[in-house]
Amino acid sequence: NNKSSSNNNNNKQHLLLPALAGSETQNLGENRWRVRLAMSKLDGEPLDAYLQRCQDRCLPPISNWSSLKAHFLAGGLFAGTLLGQLCPAFEKISAVAFHRDVNAHNILVDGAQSMTTTPLNHTPLRFGLVDFGLAVEASCWQKEDDLPTPDSRPSRVGQDGAYTWHHLDVGGDCRYWPVSAWVQFLLGWTELEDHPPWRFEYRTQLDLHSLGLTVLQALAETLPPAPLDRESLLEVKNRSSGDAMVDNLFREVVSLRVSWDRYWDTVLPWHTRLMDTFHGAGDWDVLKTSCLEADLQSSVGRRLNDLREILRRIVSASQKLAERDHSLKDIPPIFSALLLLVSAGQEMDPASEGPAKWREVMLTLMGQGAGELPSSAYTQQTKGPSDGSTAHACRNNGRPGNSNSDCSGGNSNNSNSSNSHSGNHAGQNGSHRGRVGNSGAVIDAVAAWNLSNAGSAASTASTPTLGVEGLTTMKMGGPLGNLLNPTRST
Repeated sequence: NNKSSSNNNNNKQHLLLPALAGSETQNLGENRWRVRLAMSKLDGEPLDAYLQRCQDRCLPPISNWSSLKAHFLAGGLFAGTLLGQLCPAFEKISAVAFHRDVNAHNILVDGAQSMTTTPLNHTPLRFGLVDFGLAVEASCWQKEDDLPTPDSRPSRVGQDGAYTWHHLDVGGDCRYWPVSAWVQFLLGWTELEDHPPWRFEYRTQLDLHSLGLTVLQALAETLPPAPLDRESLLEVKNRSSGDAMVDNLFREVVSLRVSWDRYWDTVLPWHTRLMDTFHGAGDWDVLKTSCLEADLQSSVGRRLNDLREILRRIVSASQKLAERDHSLKDIPPIFSALLLLVSAGQEMDPASEGPAKWREVMLTLMGQGAGELPSSAYTQQTKGPSDGSTAHACRNNGRPGNSNSDCSGGNSNNSNSSNSHSGNHAGQNGSHRGRVGNSGAVIDAVAAWNLSNAGSAASTASTPTLGVEGLTTMKMGGPLGNLLNPTRST
């Protein structure tokens, strides 16, 4: 019986995205409708819950490279696995939709329980992406006007029929916003128009940046804490092991932990105020005025620039050391991929957005750089919608939202804002083990990838999933290859 049960578990297909089992639309009267969705439940726990357990280990502060190295490698393996599984999914999703709410609460992880005590445990990790309640149809979002076209299928419509990036609410958890989202929230779309890199970032890079920050968070928060006082921190960073290359990488990893904590400490209080305001304990205009007086968008930009500079230095330092310490060979591609994801609102490359940008990230993760992704990167052919269909569709159980900030977490509408576009808030399913797709979520395309060729829409046992195995094994072997390729049928 145990053997049979084990075989059944091994044969169970792992879903990266919620699958749509069925839907029903009911007319409740003039301009009133109810839509019901039945969606699959993904295995795993929210990533933020796992990271909190890592923090609760109360590890002693960083002291030397020998004690830090195992945690750094484990964090790198974890980050590489997450990217290796979700980037191919985003490549497909980005052709039709933007998620707009990527964060550590909406990414599920299964198989990470033992890693809090055994960092290099080779238990297969499986990740999933949920809560498409704030998703927007890509072509509608990126339009330059709100004039309808025959093929327009806007998945979110604001006041007066607005459905482009100019006027729709800023979505998601503000701790994972790029600089441009803060500018849009505080000053509006005309400010983005005056600064083309911000405009490009907000129109095309939201999911890329948010995933990059989420992975960076996972890397940093699985490390031991840095010393709290400046004198102890300098003493640790200046310690010499007698090996200049080791000391250089050690200093940069310590700096990564310190810089991440500084970034988080910058955005966390404002997230709290946004939450309070969303729940009626504050005034949006007062909050925005406070943000502007604090020059918050500039502060966030500086913190992101600091993080990007440290990522560059870790790439350089780890490349040199990996020439003789092969346990570090997967680190440079992972951190190079993070450099492509995390944005500071200062760069723009119109040729690198949507699926092309996700493809570039995957190639970088495999250590291949620019070029064509080999056909063997997927173990099965993945199908997008063949009928032209498109996707309709935080560490806390609520998100701030108003006409300029639309965040999952409350079943309410709030029109209190200077740019009156009502915000719609999708329900949050909480931090229990396993979650279903959001009730306002994926209507067709995203679910269709999980359902293509399925004999029964309600049967997930025979449902194909987005194939990602083999993505990094062409260049990445060893422990990372083991984590990226758990034994399963897909």
